[in-house]
Amino acid sequence: MSWKESFEVKKILSKLLEGKYSPEKAWRKMKDIKLSGAQKIRIIENEIQERRNRLLQMDKELQTRFEAGEEISEEEKIAYERLETSIKALETQKLLIQEEIDAGVEREIFKTTLEKAAEAQKEGVLKTADEIRAVREIRRELSFEAKDLLSSFDRKFQQRFGKQRVGVARQSEKEEEKREGLYAG
Repeated sequence: MSWKESFEVKKILSKLLEGKYSPEKAWRKMKDIKLSGAQKIRIIENEIQERRNRLLQMDKELQTRFEAGEEISEEEKIAYERLETSIKALETQKLLIQEEIDAGVEREIFKTTLEKAAEAQKEGVLKTADEIRAVREIRRELSFEAKDLLSSFDRKFQQRFGKQRVGVARQSEKEEEKREGLYAG
């Protein structure tokens, strides 16, 4: 893992935590960084762990002072709440990246299956009309499953952020038209 890419991820996370980036914008920016999803998740987990350790330390200090009868200032309460909020924001980013990884794996399986079916059809391995119909039926089922996966991801995205991802509908329509053009026959 390059220090430069790691630094870029941390820079995006700091802008997210400062409120300069929405979770959606941070997620889009992270997609451009040339690190695997697992590497990005590892960086985020380290940040979360650092903040949890600070929160635990802060909690112990405040508890000790409270038990000693000292008053806790409003600034300290705000700092504590901000730290909790930053952990939640980082966990949201981690979930977004994990969902992206999961969707990518499903898309890859779907794509590979379609490619193998198309190759078999081109090579003449599938000779009977029944075999060809069976392959087409499998393609249709896989297509519906892929749409369900994408719509499930979009629903989760919309629930989490209250808005729909830009270009999702257009992209899936274009992909479907492309598939229909490739496999029409």
